[in-house]
Amino acid sequence: EVDECGICYGDNACFACEAPFIDIDGHCLHEADIAVLQQFIDNSLNSGYIMEGCDPSDPLCQSPNLYMDQSDNWHDVLIDGDSYQFANDNGVVEPLELGLQEWSDGRLTSIMCGAYIYCQLSGEIPESISNLTEIEVLRLEVNYFTGLVPESICGFENLNYDDNLAFDLSYNMLCEPYPECVPDGAVNYMDTSEC
Repeated sequence: EVDECGICYGDNACFACEAPFIDIDGHCLHEADIAVLQQFIDNSLNSGYIMEGCDPSDPLCQSPNLYMDQSDNWHDVLIDGDSYQFANDNGVVEPLELGLQEWSDGRLTSIMCGAYIYCQLSGEIPESISNLTEIEVLRLEVNYFTGLVPESICGFENLNYDDNLAFDLSYNMLCEPYPECVPDGAVNYMDTSEC
């Protein structure tokens, strides 16, 4: 038997990822970026948020939206310009199933979890969001985020905060004050009744 590296009885070691990158289905992706996506999922699961007027057993009513795990969903993940489908119908939303994502050279450059796909995220935006150092598009509008926007969101060098097609937190339940880098146009229609 020859492995994918051409080595007799090999273990595909030529595809090994070097830290801080980890192998996910044959792709070397930055561990810190994956961890931030997992933190979004964990915060949602731990928030206990229940959508008003929804049957909690309906996958479309859960936080995060379990529909993202279904293999017949419409969104792919772009990795270095190629489309991949990671949804696996296992009943758990995993990091690469979360929203619309683009990766380049193993780093997350774009995450859209809002108007294009309803991720239904809840809980707080994780402080670790600053680990997404290569992010160019951060769209988290139309979710159920609560609490304060972490100051760490202001450190992205490749993100145009004033472009609402690149950065948007609107239609959430985030409390003021917002960090200085967050323009008014990125926090429209915020429900602050629980603040």
